[in-house]
Amino acid sequence: MTTPRAVASLKQFALHRTHGETTRDVNPQNCAEMPFEWASITKTLTAAITYQLHFDGHLDLDQPISKTGGPYTEAPAWITPRSLVDHRSGLPRMPEGMTAKDDPYRGMTRDRFRELLPALWGGVVEPVGHDPDYSNLGYAVLTDVLEQHTDHTWQQLATTHLSLLGITQDVYTDVPDGGLVRKTLLGRTREPWSLGDGPFIGAGGLWGTLDALITYGQASRDWSKTFPASTNPPGWASSEDYWWHTGGSRDGSAIVLFNDVVVVAASTIGFGPFEAEKVARKELLR
Repeated sequence: MTTPRAVASLKQFALHRTHGETTRDVNPQNCAEMPFEWASITKTLTAAITYQLHFDGHLDLDQPISKTGGPYTEAPAWITPRSLVDHRSGLPRMPEGMTAKDDPYRGMTRDRFRELLPALWGGVVEPVGHDPDYSNLGYAVLTDVLEQHTDHTWQQLATTHLSLLGITQDVYTDVPDGGLVRKTLLGRTREPWSLGDGPFIGAGGLWGTLDALITYGQASRDWSKTFPASTNPPGWASSEDYWWHTGGSRDGSAIVLFNDVVVVAASTIGFGPFEAEKVARKELLR
């Protein structure tokens, strides 16, 4: 059983310039080496695993997931690994019934998740237009498909790809001992959501330190350059001159942005859901 580190609030950022030093600001300072939830930043790793399997010849990005068989046999033909990575599958953000405020993911084991799928396919409508429709459910489906296709757990796939990126420490595929969570006004510890119970782990289950998030941003940028020239970093959003992804957990927020010149990472606990993004973008303007 892990023991979390509870804090009333946290605000931290790090900025690394490609040909310069890394600047950091962590408050409280004794949390600098503590892992926090990367939340939906995890999706970029799941996307990278998907593309790496494709480039290695193990997965067809455009083959309908119905070919996977099992609970995916009746999935609409337009749902492919690529459409899931790009949030263009037509799947809703979350499946019906996952509305518990304290922990919507509790009890969502792999078996329970697969039980929900057959009833899901009939209500999915093929998306029209070019705008993505963000879906945690889509990445849970992708995670389960990858596991079924490779006969490896997502944790195994994640650890292997992180090693490929040169990251072998300070990133965790399960809730780590000493992981940062929020302490309430009455001094109670707020437990993190149970994303590790099933396929939603691939949508938001990573934890890591601030420096590890900077390293991950650098490594993701460099790894994406090994792709064909027409391939953008899979799973990342783009705006202006940056690639970026945010993450929102029960009580925290996180973001990492990068381009060829700089990588910025930020995380907060006990503030609003967009606070990390505000912190990161403020630092970019300095």
